[in-house]
Amino acid sequence: MIQRKLEVRYLPFDRTTRVPPGTTLFSAAHWIGLPIDSTCGGRGTCGKCKVRVVEGAAEVTTADHRQLLKEEIEGGWRLSCQTRIYEDMVCEVPQLLRVPKAATMGLGRLVILDPNVRKVYLELAEPSLEDQRSDMMRLKEALTEEGHDMEAGVPVMRTIPNALRVSGFKARSSPETPPTSALASRSTSARRRWSGR
Repeated sequence: MIQRKLEVRYLPFDRTTRVPPGTTLFSAAHWIGLPIDSTCGGRGTCGKCKVRVVEGAAEVTTADHRQLLKEEIEGGWRLSCQTRIYEDMVCEVPQLLRVPKAATMGLGRLVILDPNVRKVYLELAEPSLEDQRSDMMRLKEALTEEGHDMEAGVPVMRTIPNALRVSGFKARSSPETPPTSALASRSTSARRRWSGR
């Protein structure tokens, strides 16, 4: 049996496309040459690809709750990279998203940005008499909550206590704090190596 394609209309362009059920609004827009800004490769972490669903049901995802305000969600705003199409829809693309700052389209074909390296920002609870976990355990548990697994060699593990204390237990990396840039983790879903910068 042939599956019925669903119709999606993008405002204010008044451009329409037909896509298979389960396609994201982001991919559907790119298939008809409507670039929507996104720097996270469709992972729902940058929040730049938000669109307003005018007609049709759009399920609220975990990424929507993380990246959008409650008022935006109630107003129909969704991250286009996470919103899957399961019925005919009409959505509005805001002015700022119509011309992406970075090239997200190839030469006449869909290009999905899927970087192997990701930046992760964590704010960890400081050690106390009640919470005496090691710095490694504290960092590993925080990464696990974000959906990542962590592995680090002995040279990196030696730098973690000082790096965390210097940064106020905010695990981040910049040119000024190189020790945390050496942290290596891998996404549990994709099992890819990445840097905890």
